[in-house]
Amino acid sequence: MNIGKRTSSLLPVVEVDQERCVNCHACITVCPVKYCNDGSGDHVTINHDMCIGCGSCLKRCTHNARYYIDDYTQFEVDLASGVPVVAIVAPSIVASFGEEYLKVNGWLKSKGVEAVFDVSFGAELTVKSYVEHIMENKPQTVIAQPCPAIVTYLELYMPELLQNLAPVDSPMLHTMKMIREYYPEYAQHKIAVISPCLAKKREFQELGLGEYNIGFKTVAHALAENETPLSSFESVAYVNPPAERGVLFSSPGGLLETMKRWVPDMEKRTRKIEGVHTVYDYLSKLPEAISNGSAPLLVDCLNCEFGCNSGPLTLPTAQALDTVEGAVRKRKNEQQKEFSGITDMEIQEEVDRVLSKYWRKALYRRSYRNLSMNNRIFYPDESQLKAIYESMHKYESDDMYNCSSCGYESCENMAVAIHHGLNRAENCHFYMAEEARTAHDQISENEKRLRTILFTANQGFCLTDAEFSLITVNPTLCEMFGTTKERLVGTKVFEGQFQNCIKNNRDSIEIRIKTPDGTNRLCLFTPTPYHDNEGELQGYFAFVTDISSYKKAIIESTSGGRVPM
Repeated sequence: MNIGKRTSSLLPVVEVDQERCVNCHACITVCPVKYCNDGSGDHVTINHDMCIGCGSCLKRCTHNARYYIDDYTQFEVDLASGVPVVAIVAPSIVASFGEEYLKVNGWLKSKGVEAVFDVSFGAELTVKSYVEHIMENKPQTVIAQPCPAIVTYLELYMPELLQNLAPVDSPMLHTMKMIREYYPEYAQHKIAVISPCLAKKREFQELGLGEYNIGFKTVAHALAENETPLSSFESVAYVNPPAERGVLFSSPGGLLETMKRWVPDMEKRTRKIEGVHTVYDYLSKLPEAISNGSAPLLVDCLNCEFGCNSGPLTLPTAQALDTVEGAVRKRKNEQQKEFSGITDMEIQEEVDRVLSKYWRKALYRRSYRNLSMNNRIFYPDESQLKAIYESMHKYESDDMYNCSSCGYESCENMAVAIHHGLNRAENCHFYMAEEARTAHDQISENEKRLRTILFTANQGFCLTDAEFSLITVNPTLCEMFGTTKERLVGTKVFEGQFQNCIKNNRDSIEIRIKTPDGTNRLCLFTPTPYHDNEGELQGYFAFVTDISSYKKAIIESTSGGRVPM
């Protein structure tokens, strides 16, 4: 197999609206290749050269900060300019548009598309290519490749499995090549793909086939924007021959179901697996299974949990999964009516006869690229990892919460992201809790220290609310009045003094405090207002300094010892 060199970049298929992104890390949580995201700033950005285009983040983002890129605008411009265009439609069209799926063809024709082809027939051609490869080359393990997200994952992160990736085209590429080869009247037309998958555009670009990738969501949006119901269009049949069971390709196991027509015992030698949370973990361990001989012959795998019927560009549905897949099977049953009345062997012969008209061994071959150089993530050494953990306030095993609030599933993965500048400690729940605890402890210690100073000071101290009612007093002030804290708190004994200073804009005034034994204390009263963080007045505090002795000393020195009282 020819595995070529990496290209300089991968086509962006998902973008981020920076204004909407709140850096919540939900996108990182669901991403199977987390380090294509950079969460070190105030919003998450995407490294497109490491993104596999699975679209998981689109469904998870509740802020509408992530959006897909398709080619509908250019498609409309080209049609309006008279550019000749044909379309191919994915089998999962039924899951999004139900029994009106052929009316989508009518809508396409109304826009100027000259012919519409069914990718289900391309799926039949694909299965023929798989069977030919297995029978002729007798591979140990074949990984199915209809899913471009999985293909890109292997190219980027597991190039050692590229030798096991089926060396034939996907159903969509089979359909495109079939048009170019066997429909000369459309050989020069541009091809629009009506698709459930945003990553398909990369596949088309790499092979130079297919100009427009248009999501089912975009079709529905265009119809709604023009206030035109799909029911207003005619049902238009596909140009190519019908598929006998290739319509099942949109459902998990569709490849296996179609292959069983030629290889009845294929189910015993196949691993059917799908879903972001399952398939990539399985693939990461597949080399070991291949090495020890326990791997299956065929790995029928898809990125999306419910197959292409729930692809990122499909329409959301409240229907049960069985209802959706039931619609697909109903279509399959309708397709098979054309073969009613004949035996299974005769059906196989008839299907093979039709497929042979559109199949040539060399036509549908596929090679892959080793893009592992795009993956610039490496594991930090022990000393680097220790330093990162310490920067996150993690010093022992009990500090490793692995809570996944950061989106990386483990503290170790988060540390790797921080090491590469793709995230920061402030996005770690444990770190922020430790910072808050430290700050609280510091504040508590400072408050304790301040309270000790105020309550052991030789000066009187009081704190009031905005209405001058005493909230706090220290023991020295209580001693000045010859009373207790309980008797002073809640009173307004200094209201006049506070207002005097405020009215006359004075920093301090001299006051007299009369004690219970009739003695007058001459004191310096120094008030200060205090405000909250928003600048709102909360109250006042004041220091009350007994200056009786000081005044007495001054008077004695200036009056020969006579002190008027």
